[in-house]
Amino acid sequence: MSSTAGSPAHGARQGAAVRYGITPPISLQEPAETDLVLSRKMMEELEAEFPKETAEGMARREAVLKELERAVTEWSTEVGVATGMSEEEAKSSSVKVVTLGSYRLGVVHADSAIDALCIGPPHVSHEAFSTTLAGKLQQRESVSQCVPLPDANTPLIKLTMRGVNVDLCFARLVKPLAFGQSPEDMVKDDKVLRDMDDKSVRSVNGYRVAEQILELVPDREAFRQTLRFVKFWAIRRGIYRSVFGLFGGVTWAVLVARVCQLYPHYSPSQLVNRFFRVYDQWNWSKPVMLCEIVELQAVPGMSGFKVWNPKSNPGDRQHIMPVITPAFPAMNSTENVTETTKRILLDEFRRGYEVVKNVEANKASWKAVHDPFPFFSQFRHFLWLEVLGKTDEAYQKYSGWIESKLRILTKQLE
Repeated sequence: MSSTAGSPAHGARQGAAVRYGITPPISLQEPAETDLVLSRKMMEELEAEFPKETAEGMARREAVLKELERAVTEWSTEVGVATGMSEEEAKSSSVKVVTLGSYRLGVVHADSAIDALCIGPPHVSHEAFSTTLAGKLQQRESVSQCVPLPDANTPLIKLTMRGVNVDLCFARLVKPLAFGQSPEDMVKDDKVLRDMDDKSVRSVNGYRVAEQILELVPDREAFRQTLRFVKFWAIRRGIYRSVFGLFGGVTWAVLVARVCQLYPHYSPSQLVNRFFRVYDQWNWSKPVMLCEIVELQAVPGMSGFKVWNPKSNPGDRQHIMPVITPAFPAMNSTENVTETTKRILLDEFRRGYEVVKNVEANKASWKAVHDPFPFFSQFRHFLWLEVLGKTDEAYQKYSGWIESKLRILTKQLE
């Protein structure tokens, strides 16, 4: 297994001091040939069941992102002119569309949506994003669906452009970019959050978290292959939804990244084994973290940010399975987890480890690890909720609201 060029793992093989994350690695052992064979078999079976996006599909997605950025730039210029700026001034105010989530992490499959962020200049408001930009996108022939969700916790526009689903959120910069400064570089700096509104902070941190994860793993390719497997397993086992009190995409990425830190030279099949074993045995009174938590309360303009800290925040002490995001301000990505969903997750970790051991003993195939959860044979009684809406916008808003309340029902039943 080779390291990504320029990653810390390359130096580790040359005998340099090794430390990834907040603790030393558990093992620096290299994979044996049998591990590499298992990894190839694992990825072959995964590709048959959960294929990654093709080169043609990725090209189509890149074309969609470029078209989307052109549309956003036109809109931003129009907004600037409407606020009294000259057209030249408005055009020079940089606006950028960057990717988030699985796309940013390099884990893209054929049916996945693109999570994207529009980084806008100070003269563009959230209201304009949800109204005038959504209106312009709805008028484009290439857009078959466009629904703004301004009241979501992280406001966004859900659209389909040239057959590709895109979830587009928005962050408004507090200060214009300096000459020659790129929006991507600017938002990597913690200081970009100074005096930024809460909606923009939540949006921009999606980008910052993904970038931090990639910087904190020793081997990006091993991380991506392992995450692809874990993601498919979680979807098939019915445990991939944070809104229901389970784990979402960011949480699964942090969990996989932490295992990569603990076993920096392991092959993907070994990392999957350790993934299940580590989290089956984890002491969940302790958080899963990729790096030390940064406190910036003494910095002007940063004191209002709540950083996860169970010592000073009583509410944080109530979190059941804390998994902390690496970018400032550090947050718990699993605050919706309940005692019931914790039990479900632990059962799945334990089952996954047992099945992987059978795979390694040549008693089962990798497909058995992510066999779909047998919901209807497992449960004789269940609650069915059906949500209807007269328009796409009404349906999206109402169904999202209903989903966000289901975990409250779970807690009441507990």
